[in-house]
Amino acid sequence: MKYSKSYIDMCKKLGKKIQTMREDKQITIDEFAKITRLRKEYIKKIENGEAYGLTINKHLLKIRLALKVKFTDLFNFLRYKEPYLLFQKVLHLFPSE
Repeated sequence: MKYSKSYIDMCKKLGKKIQTMREDKQITIDEFAKITRLRKEYIKKIENGEAYGLTINKHLLKIRLALKVKFTDLFNFLRYKEPYLLFQKVLHLFPSE
């Protein structure tokens, strides 16, 4: 499947955000893999912005819970002041099918 440039850019920003949050909490990638029950290689793929589509969608909740952050904290780089508008944008960028 071919993804738009804006979607790929957003995945890269999200990956960097996840990596920064993980490192700020001093969680190693091995610990993060254990907490989320995701493979270390896959976490690296997410943090490098190389995970797209349904694959990443399925794991955002695990990641959010492991980081102990709100959903809006993961996507605040989109700079929407209203959470509703943020959710609309994220749902548009991360389709469920």
